[in-house]
Amino acid sequence: MSAIANGGRMMVPGMTSSVIDDHGVEKETFTPRELRRLVTPETSASLSRMLSSTVLTGTSRKAFHDRRGRPLIDVQIAAKTGSINGTDPKGHYSWFAAFAPIQNPRIALVALVINPDKWKVKASQVGEQALSEFFSK
Repeated sequence: MSAIANGGRMMVPGMTSSVIDDHGVEKETFTPRELRRLVTPETSASLSRMLSSTVLTGTSRKAFHDRRGRPLIDVQIAAKTGSINGTDPKGHYSWFAAFAPIQNPRIALVALVINPDKWKVKASQVGEQALSEFFSK
């Protein structure tokens, strides 16, 4: 999802932007580096437009809108959902992958929820909570 948010470029994973010692002095910095191009910028832009419908009118609409249909987050989100029944562990798996804002991405995330027997929480609800928290600051 982050590669689509990044114009089709997959970056080398990194855990931090810098390492700071006990005295507050920056010792190392992480410089983003492209690992490879997954899709063209044009394909990435098309996918982003298509993925925006997931939250606006698609499978995550209920998680991102109140009962009157008003958006819970004032940010354009590109997302994809999925579900499957699994056996290890047994349960119903739902997943939600997203990035936001679409035009100038600041976050990419994936949520996986495994519910036994009946659905209790969907991954899109977890994604909405995470994005709400992120953009509330």
